Amino acid sequence: MPKPYQPKYIFHVRLDSFLASIEESRNPKWTGRPIVVTPNGRIDEAVLSLNSTARRLGFRPGQPAAEVVRICPFVLQKPVDLAEAQQKSKRFFALLCRYSRNVEPRLLDEAFFESTDSNFAAGAPTDYAASIQRAIASSLGLTASIGIARTKTAAWAASQHKQPNGLTLVPSGYEREFLYPLPLIRLHSLGDRTRQFLIQHGITTIGQLASTPLDWLEKHFGLSGRILHAQACGKDETVVESINVAQTINRSLRFESPIRDHAWAVTTTLHLAKKALTTIEAHDRQPRACTIRLVDSFGRSRQKQQRLTRPPTVQTIHEQIRPTLMSLLTKVDALRSVEIEFGKFQYRERVQTLALWNGKKIQSALMGMQWRMNGLSTQIFNTGLKADPTASGASLPFAVA
Repeated sequence: MPKPYQPKYIFHVRLDSFLASIEESRNPKWTGRPIVVTPNGRIDEAVLSLNSTARRLGFRPGQPAAEVVRICPFVLQKPVDLAEAQQKSKRFFALLCRYSRNVEPRLLDEAFFESTDSNFAAGAPTDYAASIQRAIASSLGLTASIGIARTKTAAWAASQHKQPNGLTLVPSGYEREFLYPLPLIRLHSLGDRTRQFLIQHGITTIGQLASTPLDWLEKHFGLSGRILHAQACGKDETVVESINVAQTINRSLRFESPIRDHAWAVTTTLHLAKKALTTIEAHDRQPRACTIRLVDSFGRSRQKQQRLTRPPTVQTIHEQIRPTLMSLLTKVDALRSVEIEFGKFQYRERVQTLALWNGKKIQSALMGMQWRMNGLSTQIFNTGLKADPTASGASLPFAVA
């Protein structure tokens, strides 16, 4: 019987004021004081991040640090600690990997992940998300805001509905009611240029974008216009794009002509095993099984799986794999090809974490941060980031914790 369909919830987890919160967590005595972080800690730079206290005073990312210090002389100004940000980011993704195998990194401090109703057991999605918030606070010393919805667009907007340490659930079927009053900046796939173009044409909210004729959007934005319209209408069909970690690592070799020399076949197979071992060590994984496949001159395949009781090394390969290989070779007269495959890996969580963090999105975010730290984009950063106007949704049935 086919498995019953499990409705999927999409979570968007965002660490609150990431760079500023790192400084605050390292110095508990600064709790309650406004903290702003600039690329190199200089007064002539733009603010990259600021804590909740500074936000309540009206400051926003992108403001000149000199202006912030002039208005609020007792503000604490700190430079970016890139090494600490990297370590915190890796630990953040490692924690998310414990809750889901389907994690999509977005930036150093935020990610989407997907879960079905079966993951919640007797608890609700909000209870599940609250446990993630407690784990982040305990492990990283930071707070996180989480949005939960059936679509990525609604989940991303919901994570900003209440900050810091906010938790917002958008019930299925209420995506439109939640999104329509929000400003365009809450649409995660909308770039700065597109948003400015829409604002110039009088479209300032997601609801107005949803009511814009589709023909007009396609005329100016092509296929992207159709996607934006669907997202604004609460019909976002984009999925969580997780990075899949390889389940096996294998190496194979096909001979130009069948060979009958078993000694040469053993030497070749063990050489392939050593090549696979190099890849295994580079990925920090430990296989628990090895499968050897031999194909004879008639195309018949022989294979056998050997359980590995110890981590594979050059010595253990000879001790554990060689006997299995010799027993298979007795059943093959002329050997056409050989393949060796390692699988059933341990430390999957760590491997998935490294794959996520080393992905293109994270590297792009890291390069972007380094670029801003070099002071090359202060002007762009000042003009590109504006204050995020908030919209009230108190009359709607949104579960806000």
